[in-house]
Amino acid sequence: MRRASLPILLLTLPALGVLPGCFKRSTDAVRPLNPDRVIGEPGLSPGQFSYPRCLTSDGNALWVIDKAARVQKFDPTTGEVLAHFKMPEFENGKPTGITIAPGDRGEQLLYIPDTHYYRVMIYKPPTTLGLPVEPISQFGSYGTGPGQFLFLTDVAVVMNDDNSKVIRLFVSEYGGNDRISIYEPTAPNQYAFVRAFGAFGPSATADKIEFSRPQSMEIDDKRKHLIVTDACNHRVGVFDLDGNLIRWIGSPEATGAAPNQFCYPYGLCLLPDGTAMITEFGNHRVHHINPETGESLGIFGVAGRDKGQLNSPWGVTYLDNRLFVLDSGNHRILGEKLTELLSSALPERTPTRLAIELIPVPPEAP
Repeated sequence: MRRASLPILLLTLPALGVLPGCFKRSTDAVRPLNPDRVIGEPGLSPGQFSYPRCLTSDGNALWVIDKAARVQKFDPTTGEVLAHFKMPEFENGKPTGITIAPGDRGEQLLYIPDTHYYRVMIYKPPTTLGLPVEPISQFGSYGTGPGQFLFLTDVAVVMNDDNSKVIRLFVSEYGGNDRISIYEPTAPNQYAFVRAFGAFGPSATADKIEFSRPQSMEIDDKRKHLIVTDACNHRVGVFDLDGNLIRWIGSPEATGAAPNQFCYPYGLCLLPDGTAMITEFGNHRVHHINPETGESLGIFGVAGRDKGQLNSPWGVTYLDNRLFVLDSGNHRILGEKLTELLSSALPERTPTRLAIELIPVPPEAP
């Protein structure tokens, strides 16, 4: 039976402030995930994690980066590590984003926003275990000027209609220079800064675009939209591919755990039907929404450390009819069949505080 959809606030007035925290949802309001795949455990060996913070899929395998600066590729069925390497520099900090997409010649590449080194690193996906990997390209430097970065969070890649050539990159950042920069190719896998949009703040008007940690981005190829999780403003933005605001979903002044609210939305992936799954770092849950209407379609997950429970999830991706959730605080990936997950969507209930609180301290520069 199809559950009734619930509207999320589509904001049209300027936001006036940011609430300092989020309510937690009682454990009887939504069910835990029911994973049939659990990948990873705490540790520093291959196949283990030290607080993983970004997750993506290449259509066949899962890619993860953790706070040990390791990039690992996993078989989504067996959990076997298929490849891994370490970022070349990591003393200042580790990446918080990873994207796999075609390159400027159509080949599959890894785009890693090297958060604390103010650059985007582009790699050919390796097949080796533990050997150093050299980037085929990189761009960026420290600063707030054109083509410079503070703390990068994600890269979104726009392809041409036949998926053979990159036509645009979007790069998000935070740290007081909260904006999204647009790059376009000048040569194979070489990119030049075009312009940026956004600044730090909570504004919700189309003529004054502001962000507070734009954490994750996805391209809706069908609608030609850019979807952004504006994490510390507790909302999701929908833009056209020129950076013009179409709508905000959620509000920095209405953060919480109700189905029409977010609390630190970090991870984002689009499903084949165009709807989106959002992982909420502050609510320890996965939120299913329709970016085109602002409807809340379902909420999944409860806070905890047991099977199917979540602790500060950072990432989410879709692969082989499964949703994979990066359960960062529990050092693992949980995978559940999407059809089973969606069939269990629950109607709205009054949000209450969790009996077990896992209250995160939002990192300013993780």
